[in-house]
Amino acid sequence: MPPTLLTWAAPNASPRAGVVAAQDYVPELDGLRAIAILIVFASHYFTPGIPGGFGVTVFFFISGYLITTLLLREFQATGSIDLRSFYIRRFLRLGPALYCYLAVVVIWVAIQKGVIEPRAMAAAALYVFNYFEAIEGPSAYPMPLWSLAVEEHFYLLFPGVLLGVLVATRRHLLLAAAALITLPLAFRVIGSTCFAISSQYIYVATEMRIDSIMYGVVLALLLVNARTADACRRFASVPGMAVGVCLVLASLVVRDELFRQTLRYSVQGGGLLLIVNAILHGQHAQWLRRILSLQHLRYIGKISYSLYLWHLTVLVLLGEMVERRALIPAAAALSLLLAAGSYHWVERPMLRLRHKFGSHAR
Repeated sequence: MPPTLLTWAAPNASPRAGVVAAQDYVPELDGLRAIAILIVFASHYFTPGIPGGFGVTVFFFISGYLITTLLLREFQATGSIDLRSFYIRRFLRLGPALYCYLAVVVIWVAIQKGVIEPRAMAAAALYVFNYFEAIEGPSAYPMPLWSLAVEEHFYLLFPGVLLGVLVATRRHLLLAAAALITLPLAFRVIGSTCFAISSQYIYVATEMRIDSIMYGVVLALLLVNARTADACRRFASVPGMAVGVCLVLASLVVRDELFRQTLRYSVQGGGLLLIVNAILHGQHAQWLRRILSLQHLRYIGKISYSLYLWHLTVLVLLGEMVERRALIPAAAALSLLLAAGSYHWVERPMLRLRHKFGSHAR
């Protein structure tokens, strides 16, 4: 019999209790993904005044929450975490679509007789594009791949760390997660005030941004335990949601440069924790769950990974071929077409293959 991890939240404790333990697929999270990609899309296509970076932070949070939930469930069921199967599942989820994208970009640039940057392509393929951009600056053909590198570093390191903490001392899970939230903030403060580290490095480097993922980890840890889940449900209220929204808005409105380089991501993480908790568990959030579960919104969420890959590069490459007034509609249509094709012909076949390695997440 596997060792007991935590006391799981009882499924009948509230209308939404037990969602972490009982559901493989939470449709509202696809709706949140859709909102995140639409924010990023609007920022790149219409005006940089739209906070596209916040959309990326939402992606980070969702990844931390979902991955931690799945890993905790596996440990609860088996007493361990199969790291090999986890890494294979992650590769099958992310790798094929990325490498198809990179191959098409190389071919497209070659046909247009553009400059192919081998170092940039290698950095993208090896998931170190965030450090390439931080050190070398933007590539000739902008590729929004820095965030994929941050997530991949999390996927590589976190499961082993989580398993080690679970085996050694399960009582200190939240303390370990809190440390991983605090350290990046400390790095940002020290880097900004003592070493004049560039804002670009702070924005994209893994050690500076991993806390945006860790806030999702913390929510998963809170919801998996009956005692802390009860506390979370008490905060899953209209006031709790309002506080979360106010925190996010404050992070976007405050323009002080030191705040933006240090506390901004921490404030956003805390706000998202309250918002997502309210969405998942709030009795008064049924209307919001219905909106986030709308079929078309969920579909955009499902193709959001491929849409994130394609949208910016398509805009830049088409800009060399299409007159300006037609650029945005043409780029948007082509991005959606490529994203849908990638989802149905690359991602979904890989999803079926992932099931052989124990994946039931969508």
